[in-house]
Amino acid sequence: MQCSLQCSYRECRALKGGQVEQYNANIALQKNQIQQAKTIISNEVELANRQKQLAKESAAIALEGSQLAKKALDQTIARQQLGTAIPLEILQAQELYIKLRLDYLKAVANHNKAEYAWYVSSGGVL
Repeated sequence: MQCSLQCSYRECRALKGGQVEQYNANIALQKNQIQQAKTIISNEVELANRQKQLAKESAAIALEGSQLAKKALDQTIARQQLGTAIPLEILQAQELYIKLRLDYLKAVANHNKAEYAWYVSSGGVL
């Protein structure tokens, strides 16, 4: 900053010092904003990671349910071949198997979405 001849050295120095303080305050404010942004990003990544893990566990549970329903369906078909099951039991077992298989597919889709959200929140390029 250049001082004109109209102000004394002390006046110019005080004015310049005020600007330095203002610049320092702006720098401190920007550092604070950067730290807040880092915290927000870190929280988003952690949340996405948790959601990814929950979706993975949900898919594993849904797969197990689907496998158990398939086993029950196979047993019901075997019982019908032996003549100890009625046709309605097979229909119910098929219905349950299809429902649980759809639940598994939805869980896998949710896991894939969560995995993608985590990838993006971690800085992955789309």
